[in-house]
Amino acid sequence: MTEKRVLCVTDDEVNMKLIRSLLEIDKIMMLEAPDAETALEILRTSKPDLILMDIQLPGMDGYSAIRLLKQDPSLRGIPVIALTALDSSENRATGLEAGAEEFICKPVNALELQVRVNSMLRLKQYHDALGTRSLNEWTFSGLESPPESAQRSGDDRPTILIVEDDRAQANLVVAFLKDEPYQLEVVSNGADALTRALSGRIDAVILDILLPDINGFDICRQIKSSEKNTDIPIILVTCLSDIESRIKGIEMGSDDFLVKPLVRRELIARIRALLAKKKQVEALRSNYVTTLNSAVKAWLTGLGIKENREE
Repeated sequence: MTEKRVLCVTDDEVNMKLIRSLLEIDKIMMLEAPDAETALEILRTSKPDLILMDIQLPGMDGYSAIRLLKQDPSLRGIPVIALTALDSSENRATGLEAGAEEFICKPVNALELQVRVNSMLRLKQYHDALGTRSLNEWTFSGLESPPESAQRSGDDRPTILIVEDDRAQANLVVAFLKDEPYQLEVVSNGADALTRALSGRIDAVILDILLPDINGFDICRQIKSSEKNTDIPIILVTCLSDIESRIKGIEMGSDDFLVKPLVRRELIARIRALLAKKKQVEALRSNYVTTLNSAVKAWLTGLGIKENREE
């Protein structure tokens, strides 16, 4: 098994030491940089599986460093977890808009860090495996260029399912998203949420944890356990801000976690980031299926020609 590598970019020696000890427990190799400039030098010769990027750095700040990474085609596929002591929706939105996949607030909680790092590494491994498989099948198929991913027919706006039993909260989310290019559907209980998510195409779910029938954790687990829905991003929404709830959400398969009261800019930034990741995975999966079908068709066609010649 290939050793996982994480680049940690921080000038905070206390956090560096804590992260180093936690990664050693999981047998993850750690690369270290005290500032963004040193991190960029390391990235020119070494491609880690994950980057932990402190936002407050000497010289270039973490936001600017993340933007540079995401503009580089050879680096943009590396997920970034931002580390920050500035726990505000505006700061999180800025980081998400820059390209960070997740946020961890300082002081770093050891358990949350381990759960989030391992979750992001699994996602990166899945993404890489899908991309490699797609490329191999394209090469095997003999096509001159990789096929275009399948296009959605009809209204191609992403469908967002809002699961909220509080009518005022549901209306607030709808108001936040009404000017965005999404189709919005609202249900008020877990049973309806599961029926809708498992019966048709949904592109993202904004899911309240506290519902009258089934709690959001169980709904998240059931949606993610369905093979056809495993890539649907789920944002858990709750008034519970404790670390245990965030960790449980990650363990159930959620992709993000928001605490009420919601802030429009942060909600929009998180949805955009999650939909972009989903689109990338769908493109890889579509290319893989198309190239595999092309390879099989080419093989069968070649076999038919050979049999005809032998006759």
